[in-house]
Amino acid sequence: MRQNGEQGKGWDKIGNVNKLFLSRLALGLLLFLPACKPTINQANTPTLLPLDEASLLQTSVARVTAEAVKTRQPVISILSPAETLASVPLTATNTPFSVPEDPTITSTPNLPCNLVQAGNPIDVSVPDGSRFLPGQEFVKTWRIINGGSCTWTMRYKYSYYSGNSMGAHQENRLITEVQPGQAVDISVPFIAPFAPGEYEGSWMMQDEAGNFFGMGLNADAPFYVKIRVEAAP
Repeated sequence: MRQNGEQGKGWDKIGNVNKLFLSRLALGLLLFLPACKPTINQANTPTLLPLDEASLLQTSVARVTAEAVKTRQPVISILSPAETLASVPLTATNTPFSVPEDPTITSTPNLPCNLVQAGNPIDVSVPDGSRFLPGQEFVKTWRIINGGSCTWTMRYKYSYYSGNSMGAHQENRLITEVQPGQAVDISVPFIAPFAPGEYEGSWMMQDEAGNFFGMGLNADAPFYVKIRVEAAP
């Protein structure tokens, strides 16, 4: 029994030693860990600079510009009536085209069926008083408007009416229909007379029945070709 008591005391001493060792080990670890904390290389750490208002504005403008490039739309140009009329080719194609409305012209309540109105300009080529050599060939082009209420069909003609025909074909059919309000360029080849002097020929439209009609209130005024023939020097 005495031996057993001594053995118990021995184990108590060992336990006390272990507890003391463990306490000192824990204290050592607490002191060692802060010393092992990794250091941060300040040279590799990016520096954040404050952005001023100018920098923020430039960034915003750049982003807006980039978005605008992505969504860019084609620009569409709109021509005024005057520009549209001026852009009509002045070639004698006998092709009708619409004429911009002129606000200074008062519409007539009861239009005649057949009426010619002057285009702008009426003399597309060979204006009045143009000079030619004897026997010289030229082409006269008029721009006229269907000012009546009836369509000019391809059975309508522009024909010689009076004066000097100057070698022209006296009846010329339209090659396309011309609706009321549309303009058309009509052309006639001529040959200047051989004798020097001033020459004039008048022309009018003819409907399907062969009736002549032209310009003016009564649709009875012709359109003209007027030239001057001068001898060669």
